[in-house]
Amino acid sequence: MPIKKNKKQNIILTFSQSDNKSSFFAKEAIPSRSFLSIKRKAKTAHVTINDLIMTSYAFALSAYSKQNNISFSCPVSLLKRLPSYPNPAFSNLTSVFHFQENIDVASSFSDILKNVHKTFEKQKESTECYKGPFLLSEIFRFLPSSFAFRLVSKIASPPIVSYTNLGILEKDKMRFGTVRPIDAFVVTAVKKEPSFQLSVSTFSDTIHLTSAFFGTEEDRELIKKILAETAEAITDWADS
Repeated sequence: MPIKKNKKQNIILTFSQSDNKSSFFAKEAIPSRSFLSIKRKAKTAHVTINDLIMTSYAFALSAYSKQNNISFSCPVSLLKRLPSYPNPAFSNLTSVFHFQENIDVASSFSDILKNVHKTFEKQKESTECYKGPFLLSEIFRFLPSSFAFRLVSKIASPPIVSYTNLGILEKDKMRFGTVRPIDAFVVTAVKKEPSFQLSVSTFSDTIHLTSAFFGTEEDRELIKKILAETAEAITDWADS
């Protein structure tokens, strides 16, 4: 049974309908030996690594959903808007950028990547994505909490399909007493059908793609393939 369509999204992934479900996460790593070539190629092409990951993710979603119009949301940090920035903080994902592209058989990866970069640069220059959190906070100032919660859940419900880049985990600051990790990554909230999310974190020049889900082994294999194809598209572009 395909997941239901969202008004703002039209990605349909087919998950298993078996009752034999449990929580799990899938992970795919792009090793540090590839990171420098990816970073170098992105700089030459005047795009960001984040643009590249999102474009690769969109191509993978298009391949598995058999759809051309790919749209998903990207939570972003408001930390840079704080007067005291930069302060030590782990994450503050409260606002949203929107990815929307048409990907068909004739689409060039490089051309789509350029479009994605231009779109996101425009969104970064705008304050539009920051209005939501502040407007929502005002609701709780003037309305009873019970009513405000119901209203917020309707107008600002979690996105069905999404992407989150938690950024770089600083190796020098991560330690447990005298113990330093040799590898680290972040896995975000467990999603249930129809929701799906790709999360990204980088540690010691290794890019980790992760996704947590409540489903079956068949679902795990599907998600692993999506992550693997996302990573493969990134490295193929960097090597081309």
